[in-house]
Amino acid sequence: MRTKNSFVPTAEIDTSATELAAESIARWRQIDVALTPIIGRRGIVAIYKKALNLTHADFPWLATVSEDDTSFDNFASLQAALAQQTSAVIMAANLALHRSFNKLLVSLIGESLSERLLQSIDACFHREATRLHDVALLAERKYA
Repeated sequence: MRTKNSFVPTAEIDTSATELAAESIARWRQIDVALTPIIGRRGIVAIYKKALNLTHADFPWLATVSEDDTSFDNFASLQAALAQQTSAVIMAANLALHRSFNKLLVSLIGESLSERLLQSIDACFHREATRLHDVALLAERKYA
């Protein structure tokens, strides 16, 4: 599976954590709109929760989000948790969370369909990622 530099907020490194958190939540809502007609609300919630569980190994503070968010519609705890981090950590956590989500989605519906469903969102994320410095390094580092 090809891994894209997705889920990087539309911002430079110095953008405030609050703004980055809000942009991240907006992107999760875009994913929701794109996928709900295909895999349904329960499918999205299941993938999202599993992605949170997988990602919190590298970002332990995401464990509270997994416990608090009972549905894909409730991003309040994710947004609050992100807003408490530095910009670099927010970007790295979002990238890791999106990658986990994408891998799980691909395992369920295949790479081709996943790419088609998220094409416009991923294209936007990819363009934004090219403006950031060392995005790959941020994604590979582990933050507590």
